[in-house]
Amino acid sequence: PSPRAAIHSLTSSTPTAVEKTSDVDHLSSRYIGFRPGDGVTSTDEITVSVNMSDAQSGSRATLVSIAASSGATTYRPIPLDSEGDGQATVSFGAMLEVTLVLTNASDHYSGCAKFPLSVWTCNGTADGDNKTYGYSAAVGSSGVDPGDVTNPVVSAVKVRPAPVPRGKTARFGFHLDERARVRVVILRSGRKIATSNAAEFAAGSRCCVKWPVPRRAATGRYTAKVVATDPSGNKGVAKKVFKVVK
Repeated sequence: PSPRAAIHSLTSSTPTAVEKTSDVDHLSSRYIGFRPGDGVTSTDEITVSVNMSDAQSGSRATLVSIAASSGATTYRPIPLDSEGDGQATVSFGAMLEVTLVLTNASDHYSGCAKFPLSVWTCNGTADGDNKTYGYSAAVGSSGVDPGDVTNPVVSAVKVRPAPVPRGKTARFGFHLDERARVRVVILRSGRKIATSNAAEFAAGSRCCVKWPVPRRAATGRYTAKVVATDPSGNKGVAKKVFKVVK
């Protein structure tokens, strides 16, 4: 078996897991294991959510399930939307392990023929290295209401300080109408450049999700997309435009 970047034991008292896996180079993968622990029943399911770059840039996510009784293996690709978000639910309680495979299949290169003596593809530089992929997981025994199909409402998004100087930390506050796990996606000219770690917040006005602005970040307008996911997997989104200055 491939070495795991992380292994999470999910129980009835700790039915969720959130982590961030970074530095996934091109043409490589990371393996995250989820194992049923105390209190998880044979009928429980696991829902795994991922936040990657979109599939066109080479991102892939797959769930590999190994049955505890027979050792049989099943594979379930996680479909990704245009922003690289995806989710899938599979059986968990009867499994020895469910493994999330995060793959960076980018084959984009720049500067082809720049290094004439190189043995690498097109003699150039890979553009897809150091991808940052996020994931979370929740077990069905966590009290999720299967009949809940209402998206959480995110409102009153604020950014402090305003504007945000390069090299400083932007703090994003917001209001939620229900408990949800929140992450902030930073966009510039429609392109995702950063994603915060996800954190869980209760309903009400909350602060803060933070983004350390790189010292060499381009100045100008950015968009913060606040994504809230409730325990049933429903998503609510709100956006806020802000400026980065010198």
